[in-house]
Amino acid sequence: MVLGDAGITLPRDIPAIRRAILLAGAKLAVLDPLMAYMGSHLKANSDQDVRQALSPLAHVAEETGCTILVVRHLRKSESSTAIYRGRGSIGIIGQARIGLAVAQDPGDANKRVLMVTKSNLGPMPTSLSFGLAQWTGTLSDGSDYGASYVVWHGKSDRTAEDSLTLQDGQRPVARVKARPHVKEGQALRDILLEAGGVR
Repeated sequence: MVLGDAGITLPRDIPAIRRAILLAGAKLAVLDPLMAYMGSHLKANSDQDVRQALSPLAHVAEETGCTILVVRHLRKSESSTAIYRGRGSIGIIGQARIGLAVAQDPGDANKRVLMVTKSNLGPMPTSLSFGLAQWTGTLSDGSDYGASYVVWHGKSDRTAEDSLTLQDGQRPVARVKARPHVKEGQALRDILLEAGGVR
């Protein structure tokens, strides 16, 4: 059952999610991305709104024994700590028992590193390196189809703090995007300068 096709909204449809988990005997439920399931009246940057959506979901996880994995993207801006890099309110990671992050391995463009940003379950575990490989199968009609699968490469020395935060001595780089009228103004100035100031 794909709940996304049913227009699931948090927190309104918590009972429907609970029923679906129990009906399927699910051990894992994934909300990807979380923002697609947030009610339109809720603000993702509001701690109170996020807790209103996620607290009942946490109760469903405890009641059913189903792990609920919430996916969100990273902020574009850098942060001094990895736990603050996720988009939306800090209340999102506040509701989680464990926070995971994935980043490209700086030593190998074909590998990624799975890192822990938060753990209420025990000590922070070691990061793991992984990549994707292709698998091809054949259908009963003789046609081929492909799929990707994860290949684990063992432990990694990279941490979430290494990969997702500003390091000592670094400063955030301002991302300034020129507005169209600024570019046009510069073009007009260049034309006038080339013409000796009059055209």
